[in-house]
Amino acid sequence: MSIDLTTIEFLTTEQLAGLLNISKTSIYRLIGNRLIPFYKLGHNIRFKKADVLDYLEKNCLRPIS
Repeated sequence: MSIDLTTIEFLTTEQLAGLLNISKTSIYRLIGNRLIPFYKLGHNIRFKKADVLDYLEKNCLRPIS
């Protein structure tokens, strides 16, 4: 199985916090509770954009109708 790294977009904690409009502390809380998928590369934490979109979709609450 080969992975095309040119098509995978990774985000830093700062970028993800800005994208979701939440604090970096909230991002670290999600990481600590293992609620959001992440990759640890040495001392760096990265998020695959596709994983973040999946996380958001799974945590979307639909209106009661």
